[in-house]
Order: sequence, then C-alpha cells, then structure tokens
Amino acid sequence: MKITKRQLRRIIKEEKARILAEELDPKIAAETLKELQTDGWFSMIQTAATDAAGDLENLSTQVDVKLMDAGLNELAIDIRNAVELLDKIRRAAYDKR
Repeated sequence: MKITKRQLRRIIKEEKARILAEELDPKIAAETLKELQTDGWFSMIQTAATDAAGDLENLSTQVDVKLMDAGLNELAIDIRNAVELLDKIRRAAYDKR
C-alpha cells in the first residue's frame, strides 16, 4: 500500500499529538531528567547537533545553488530546515545541561 506525502505528514502529526498528550508522572520525569543531566547526555546531544549542523551548513553552502538549478528546490530547503532543527536541538540541550 502506497501513501502520499500528505498522508504521511498527517499520520506523523497525529502520532506526535498523541505522544505529547500522554500523561507524564512528574516524579519519574524529574528523576529521568536528573539522570540525563548527571550522565552528560545533554552535553553529548549538544555536541552532536552542533557538529551535524555545521556539516549540513557546509554542504548547503556548497550545493544549494546547484540543487536549485537542477530543480531540486525542495531538497535544498529541506537541508536548510534540517540545519535550523539541529540548532533548536542544540539550544534545548544546552539549556538542559
């Protein structure tokens, strides 16, 4: 069975909403957050997101115009969006350290 991009986006949006609506036990959430901070996971996430964003930024700079000239505008935009998303991840991880 094939699904369209629109259907896939709708499914992802619905699943995201379902997951976000689930009730969290505040005690478990606090314990898990402390464990993530203590074990240095947020620092690792921040470093990985920074490195990946830098790599994608360099790639985008090198091929952006060529992708657009080849009619692959959506791919060029997706790469830029990925860089922005990685930057948000990096900032969130930094704030949680």
